[in-house]
Amino acid sequence: MQQDILNHLQVMKSKFSSYDQEWVRYKNEPEFYSDVAHGSPIRELYSEGRSLSTYLSGRLETQYVNASMLLNEYIEQVRKAIPNDSDYLKIGADARADYEANYPGNYTVRYMIELYEEQWEKIPMVRHLLDQLADTSSHQALVTADPIQVMTQWIYDWEQNIQLHQREDENGLRAQLALGLRNAGFASVSEGFNYQGRADILIPRPPKRGGNAAGNELVVECKIWSGQMAFVAAVSQLCKYLTRHDDQAALIIFVRNEDFARVCDFAYAGLKISSAASDLEGSGALYKLKLKPAQDSRSTVDTTVILCNLVVNRYQ
Repeated sequence: MQQDILNHLQVMKSKFSSYDQEWVRYKNEPEFYSDVAHGSPIRELYSEGRSLSTYLSGRLETQYVNASMLLNEYIEQVRKAIPNDSDYLKIGADARADYEANYPGNYTVRYMIELYEEQWEKIPMVRHLLDQLADTSSHQALVTADPIQVMTQWIYDWEQNIQLHQREDENGLRAQLALGLRNAGFASVSEGFNYQGRADILIPRPPKRGGNAAGNELVVECKIWSGQMAFVAAVSQLCKYLTRHDDQAALIIFVRNEDFARVCDFAYAGLKISSAASDLEGSGALYKLKLKPAQDSRSTVDTTVILCNLVVNRYQ
């Protein structure tokens, strides 16, 4: 099934390549480049129409899928190449009005408007094929992995190899986690704005069919351990970034040059005294709990707290 869908998308790629060639031909017609005024909406129609055909003829190419490109990356890049519906249609309407008022006998402009509308009529089919592709088991295997598991594995790798983290500051460690999430197929964003500030890492929820989806799959805050009170403050800070629309959250604590076991005890005690935390479970370096978003204290967001043992102290 997946290959059949990719074959259909490759056909759509050929169609948009053909449209792109037509745009080039129309642009070189004297009726367009000589007769149409530079400020005319028709020129904007040419720019928008040509951009759509150029971007889609490139992004729809399927030969690299499952070779040097993941399936989710392909779907994302094609969706990003499609402009906003209302913007595209408004440009077309303005150009048609200008044509009818000022260029009714210009056949090149007429054909350009028809081409502009024809290629847009193919967009629902492209979106439908992308939705079908997103429903295949191959794509679901990429997007249904647990991002907490991805970060936990990355942290385990740190703890087993000092070379991966010894020279990294908080920004470097955070960048590694974000990279690990992206490599696992998650569209993670560093320093993403959410509600009252910028979270260190966000994984926005993918758009649903027929509209946008509010909230995020994951909101992450990262801190270097600097004492129990600073830890409790970090919990409160994370709450300021959360809303009831977010699926889950994580607080990642990097522990350096401390007694790791004592830090874990202090962190547990800090979570116990936090008024924002409830349903605390776990021990040692990993805890599961629920946090109250600052936006709505009646709701909760499932949260994971992970302490990373990056201690490099030596016994005397």
